[in-house]
Amino acid sequence: MADIYELQLSLDLPESLPADDLALLRWHLGEGETEGQGGDDAYPLLADRGAAARIGGVLVGELCRGARGWALTVRQEVHPDEFDDLRSLVGRLGALTSSIGVIGHLRFYL
Repeated sequence: MADIYELQLSLDLPESLPADDLALLRWHLGEGETEGQGGDDAYPLLADRGAAARIGGVLVGELCRGARGWALTVRQEVHPDEFDDLRSLVGRLGALTSSIGVIGHLRFYL
């Protein structure tokens, strides 16, 4: 069996989020344009939806515009092979967030 982790993110992003960052985030959520995002081997990291195969519950990825900017909530099943790409994406989001404190967690499932 493959190692599977649960990734949860919950954070706010400013209304002034640069268009390139917004387009990349929407691409990772499975929305918007797919041309030119992420390179040849890249695929959306936050796009799975529906019943989770291993961790129970539901897989989600939602980005909504609110009164104070953008709100992002993600719950995904991820494999260690995706960690480098996820680290880059979460680091980018962390640098842009207006949320204070923890923005998510990664938990191993047997």
